[in-house]
Amino acid sequence: MKINIILTAVAVAASLCACSRSGSSSDDRGRAEASASETKQEEESKADWQLLDDSMFIATIEPWPAKEGAATLKAEATMDDGDQKFAGTVAYRIAPSETNSVAWQAMPRVREDADGSIYFQVPITLSKGTTYVQFRVLDKGDKEPTDLDWKVVVK
Repeated sequence: MKINIILTAVAVAASLCACSRSGSSSDDRGRAEASASETKQEEESKADWQLLDDSMFIATIEPWPAKEGAATLKAEATMDDGDQKFAGTVAYRIAPSETNSVAWQAMPRVREDADGSIYFQVPITLSKGTTYVQFRVLDKGDKEPTDLDWKVVVK
């Protein structure tokens, strides 16, 4: 008899917890979806990747939204998890498809900030339609470069 009462109490408690969690989960999902749609434009205006050394590589196109014609491609390489500044190279290419043979172009460094981030910038020309902005990041000491893709719709 005691075991049935305890099992019943546990089952009721578990049921109440499950109901409470499922109610809050759907509310949280709704908030997350609303938040995602509200910030969609901002998220599309840049691309960022966490590299293997825990540094971040962040790319932007100015002006945004991307339009056909002249623009500026900018990138930032942050310090890694060992507080080491990026000491490598960045190359880029603008291509009409994700898989392509467009030649890589060196992306010149333009400055460094007080936090140790290194900035790159280059003028580009964008064509209307879907464009793939691709980066090849090779930090000092890396054996292989890291290739990064950013799909951009140019209006």
